[in-house]
Amino acid sequence: MLRLRAILAMSAIPAVLSAVVLVGACTTSYFTDDNADLSTLDLAIPTGSDLATATKDLATPDLAMQYSCRGQDAPGKSYKLVMNQLTLPSSSGTGSFAYDFDGDGRTENQLKSLISTIAIAGLDMQKPLQAAVESGQIINLLAIQSAATDTASCVGVTLNRGKLGPMPKFDGSDVFSPVTLFGSPLGGSLLSGKLATMDSRILKADTESSFALSISLGRGLLPLPLRGVHVEGRLQLVGSLWQVSAGVIHGVVAKSDLDSKVLPAVADQVTQIINSDPFSSSARALINLFESSTDPVSVNKCVIAARCCRLNPATCMILPDEVRNSSVGAVLSPDVEVLDEMGKWKPVPGGKKYNAMSVGIGFSAISASF
Repeated sequence: MLRLRAILAMSAIPAVLSAVVLVGACTTSYFTDDNADLSTLDLAIPTGSDLATATKDLATPDLAMQYSCRGQDAPGKSYKLVMNQLTLPSSSGTGSFAYDFDGDGRTENQLKSLISTIAIAGLDMQKPLQAAVESGQIINLLAIQSAATDTASCVGVTLNRGKLGPMPKFDGSDVFSPVTLFGSPLGGSLLSGKLATMDSRILKADTESSFALSISLGRGLLPLPLRGVHVEGRLQLVGSLWQVSAGVIHGVVAKSDLDSKVLPAVADQVTQIINSDPFSSSARALINLFESSTDPVSVNKCVIAARCCRLNPATCMILPDEVRNSSVGAVLSPDVEVLDEMGKWKPVPGGKKYNAMSVGIGFSAISASF
């Protein structure tokens, strides 16, 4: 009888050893010495429990992984694209790219008002913007991380800018170098191929992302440092290339950035346009739009004739305060309350303490490498 019990005990050892080894593979190794004495292992089987069940429990720990579903932290494959077209908003319709930033049920896009006001001077901003994209002066990169391309609840999206290089071909062969290592991380989802990141109105200070978008008036770039970014579009495979169509980038520009970055850039670009073709009809229209014979800023500037556009358009300059005091400045201004007193993201539905300007711009994108 004693011999039979010994045989039965020995037959249980391989199963128990298997369970121990499996647990070690998923956590830390129980064996630190290849020559460890097996006789020192506690191989006792818990009384009242089934050996097979015990082995199964040991061999199948919880391997579920958690993702933030933002940027690169999402399951699946990365689909990398470059924006091959940027489209300025129209005054109305779906092309206005308006969006509800603060959750009050109303959509906003102050950029479209700016475009309309500048158009009064006969200045077409769409052509120079697209020319800047096609020449590689503006390179916007888009990465989509997802386990599926039709429907997925955990999709990471990353926006980044590309470094200047050869003129892009937009045929899938382009290789770009991102300006920053991680870019701007967004979290979103796919529904029947329709991509949408988290709505700006429900973002928090720790989940809000910014993106340094640029547009052009025809001379250099006009920075639009976006906050509370939201991206949408349709992801689809066309031939052998992935594309995003009907894309839109939404965001806001903080008042502090309007004052320190956007207004000076507008003044500089308008100055260059006037100086480059001083006697054209467009130059004259811009002078009338920004320089006033009654505005103290313009009056003081024109004390020096060389700086006065009405007198010397080839050498003059338009000042940021002239832009601010013009009809353009009236629309180049905050229209939503989405930041708290510390400048952190905190949308206030219907808030009237406007501290940011709403922006919406269309895009399409095509496969690229980076």
